[in-house]
Amino acid sequence: MELIQILGNTWCLADWQLIPLYRTDERHCVLLDSGLVRQRDAIEDTLAEAGLEPVGIIGTHSHTDHSPNHGYFQQKYGIPVAMSAGEAAIASSPLMLKAYYWMLSLSELEQTSPYPEMLLKPDRIIAPEETQLDFCGARFTILPTPGHSPAHIAVGTPDGVLYLGDAMMSDASLAEAKLPYFFHIGTALETMERLAESEVCGQYRQLVLAHRGIHTATELPSLAAENRAALGRTEAGLLRLIDRPMTVDELVAAACEALSLLSSRLLRAVYYDRNLRTYLDHLLEQGALERFADRGLARLRRTELL
Repeated sequence: MELIQILGNTWCLADWQLIPLYRTDERHCVLLDSGLVRQRDAIEDTLAEAGLEPVGIIGTHSHTDHSPNHGYFQQKYGIPVAMSAGEAAIASSPLMLKAYYWMLSLSELEQTSPYPEMLLKPDRIIAPEETQLDFCGARFTILPTPGHSPAHIAVGTPDGVLYLGDAMMSDASLAEAKLPYFFHIGTALETMERLAESEVCGQYRQLVLAHRGIHTATELPSLAAENRAALGRTEAGLLRLIDRPMTVDELVAAACEALSLLSSRLLRAVYYDRNLRTYLDHLLEQGALERFADRGLARLRRTELL
C-alpha cells in the first residue's frame, strides 16, 4: 500500500481502492473511510511507516469495502467516527443491516465477515442539512450524494480536495465495470447531474473517487456524463434481453450469461442478483417496463412491446 500526496495535507492510501486522509499535523490524520477488513494491517503498517496515527474517521457510506474497519480503529485508538444519519442507521444493528443487505439471511450477516465488523455506534452523526463538519481540529465540507447508498456523502478537505467516495465511478472503473452498482439509479443520476451543474468545479481543485480515480475538479461534468452514459448502456442491454414476459429470476439468469457474470461464489451470485434488480426498479419507474401477475408469479415485460 502506497501513501500518495494529493494536495497539501490531503493524501491517500493507494491499494485496491483509494482511502484519503487529511494530516492534521505531522503525526496525526483523519481517515476518510477505512477500507476492507483484509486491508487493516496494510493500512496500519503504511501509516506507521509514515509516522502517522489516525485521530478520527469520516465515513462516506456503510459498504463492505469502506466501513468495516471503522469500529476497529474506533476501539483500538479511542478515536471518534463521524457518519451521516442514514448510513449510521444501517450500521446500528444486525436487523438494520439486514434492511439494507436484504438479500442475505440474518444468520449469514451475523456469521460472515465483514458484516459483523460493520456494526458500530458513531461518535458524531452528520445531519442531512449540515454542510460543514468541524472534526479533530479541522473543518471539512459535507455534500449529500445519495444514490450509490441511501445517505452517501462526499467530503471536502481544507486543501480543496473533494472525496466523492462511490458517488461516481472513475475512468478506470468505467472501463472495467460489467455491472456498476447503485442502490437507487434515479437518485444516483440526479446526484451526478446536480454535482455537474453545481459550483463544485470552482470550490475544489481535486477530486478523489474511491476506486482508483484522481481527477481535477474541472473534469467533473465530463465524468458525470460518462457515468450517466454507462448506466444508460447497462439498462439498454437489459431491455434487449426482455424479449418476452420474464420473471426476475429468468432475467437475472439471462443477464449473468450475457455479461459473463458466472461466478461459483455464493456471495457474488447474491450480489449480482441484487445489483440487477436496481436497474429493473429504475426501468419500472421510468415506464420502460411493466410488472404484472401471471399464475401467482410476478413477471416483467417491455411496455414498447404491448
